[in-house]
Amino acid sequence: MFFGKIVPVPPMRKMNSGQKMMGILVFFGTIVLILTGAVLYAALPMVPKEIAFLADKIHLVIGLGLTLCVVCGHIGLGLYNWNECICMFGDGTMKINEAKHHNELWVEEDIEKIKN
Repeated sequence: MFFGKIVPVPPMRKMNSGQKMMGILVFFGTIVLILTGAVLYAALPMVPKEIAFLADKIHLVIGLGLTLCVVCGHIGLGLYNWNECICMFGDGTMKINEAKHHNELWVEEDIEKIKN
C-alpha cells in the first residue's frame, strides 16, 4: 500500500530489496566509519588539519545518515506493519498469513509445515 493505493509487488523471499540495500549501506558505511574513526582517534596528531576536518565531516555525515535511515525506517515500518512489530516483543513467531503477505516465496519454498 502506498498513499492508500495497493501497489502490486513481485513475491519476495525472506529479505526484500529494501533490506538488502540497507545491508549494503550499513556494510560500506561501517567501513567508512572505521577508517575515518581510526584517523580521528589514532592518527589525528599526524595528519594535516584539512584531512582531519574532512574525516570528521565524513564521519559525522555517514554516521548520522545511517542512524536516521535505521531509526526512521524502522519506526515507519513498525507503525505501518503493526502486527509484525508486536510479534517481535513476544517469542518472535508470527501468523503464517502475515508472513505470506510480505514474503510469499519464503513461506512457500523455505518454511516447512509442522507434522502432528
